Amino acid sequence: MSLFDQLEQISPSPGQKNTPDPAQTRKKYVPKQAKLPKKPRQKRKPERLSFLFPCPICQGTSFVHGNAGGFYCKTCQPGIEGHLVEATGKNKPERITTKAAAGDDQIPGPKPMDRAGELQQQAFAVAWPWIKENKAQLLSAGWTMAALVRRGKFKWPYGKWGVAWLSVWIREGATFSLGSRGEIIFSFQNNGKTVKQTAFPF
Repeated sequence: MSLFDQLEQISPSPGQKNTPDPAQTRKKYVPKQAKLPKKPRQKRKPERLSFLFPCPICQGTSFVHGNAGGFYCKTCQPGIEGHLVEATGKNKPERITTKAAAGDDQIPGPKPMDRAGELQQQAFAVAWPWIKENKAQLLSAGWTMAALVRRGKFKWPYGKWGVAWLSVWIREGATFSLGSRGEIIFSFQNNGKTVKQTAFPF
């Protein structure tokens, strides 16, 4: 066989197509790994603490154990970072003093060494009965219990305090009412003129 015959066998003629072998061009099937469905994260249940008592203001049992320590009522002191706990302690029945009539609810207030001053404690003692009486209207108008009765993390007047701690509650002859936009209106006399101050829900 001559050299030209060998070249003709190796290289196809101009009209002939060089078709590749299907066995060589077939792609290998690689099975895909099945993706396992992700399990939804289960919310951590609040830890039940028997030594922790309900909030003295709102009687709530949901607290936050702060990252820096301490327990904070979730309703009255929102915004504290930490993990949820539940107060399961039972409050002891309060004694009825001679100043309070039998059957009247005791007014929850801060302890003598609390962060509120003497004027703020007096203001809260006046504000709390009015807030309890008008609680439904206040909440429907946009107020929250935190905005009403929250105690600040720092000594008064620093930090966030509820409207119940304002000294305007103990102005002589002051009256309180709820406005059409949900605001609390304080009315009192000053130098023979009627002065009105308002506090809006925030």
